[in-house]
Amino acid sequence: MKKKKITSIVNEGDRIRFDGVIVDGCALVDESSYTGVSKPVLLDNTPGKNIAIAGTQIVDGWFEMVSLIEAQKIEGQTKNIDFRNTWTEGYLWRSDI
Repeated sequence: MKKKKITSIVNEGDRIRFDGVIVDGCALVDESSYTGVSKPVLLDNTPGKNIAIAGTQIVDGWFEMVSLIEAQKIEGQTKNIDFRNTWTEGYLWRSDI
């Protein structure tokens, strides 16, 4: 039995439901609930700008994303996850959150 991938298409005004990797589209995202910074950031499928954080909200645009856990299972997808260029390194995997 083949398992379904955990994916989501997120549109303007939507709140992101899970941590994930953007595979298509781009959007301005309000990450103030996570970072405290009020200026929205542009996220797309470019390495270093492709990690979407649960609880943040789309201000403008859309994207399709796959869960971080699922992204690690997809052949070739992990090459697009570049934690070195994003400040969230280490925070995504903290067990005390």
